[in-house]
Amino acid sequence: MMRSINEVLAATVPVVAMATVMLSAPAMAQDNSVPIYSLPCAGGLPCVSPPPEIMFGPDYSAPGQVLETPPARGPGYMAQSFAAIAFWRTDDGRYDYAYGSQRASSREAAERYAIRECEFRGGRNCTISLWGGNGHFAIARGGDGRFYAGFAGKLNQARKLAVNACKQTSGNCRIVETVDSTPYYFQF
Repeated sequence: MMRSINEVLAATVPVVAMATVMLSAPAMAQDNSVPIYSLPCAGGLPCVSPPPEIMFGPDYSAPGQVLETPPARGPGYMAQSFAAIAFWRTDDGRYDYAYGSQRASSREAAERYAIRECEFRGGRNCTISLWGGNGHFAIARGGDGRFYAGFAGKLNQARKLAVNACKQTSGNCRIVETVDSTPYYFQF
């Protein structure tokens, strides 16, 4: 028996909404005044990539989080969007980065995109430094050539997090790129 598009959507939209609530309903009581380096930051903002000496160390787990999706504004639904940042060291010891977004529908897809882009650009030992959903990324570069990334619900917050993380170990920090992973609306 064929189901109409309305029946299919009626059955799937609540599942999407429930998954969004489960992914984005972490306790917000944690101390957010210091950057989180080696622990997942799904408990809330801020979320910054760790310095390279931690990122390329053993047992590293990339921090990340999924921000709440806003309600749909009409007949349709809001789809989550994920992005991830990968860092690597070049053969001459410098750092470089690549990101994966393309409105990825999951963390895993965004990480695959980032690793694929990293490898395409010649990176070896590509390491996911930060992932996130439904927000903004900013990438800062310090005077020492290292890159730092921040993720937040607002672009200015992400920029501030990236620059502040950079300033902890470097000088002359500036934003070199921003990446959007905000949710998008599907209209019926």
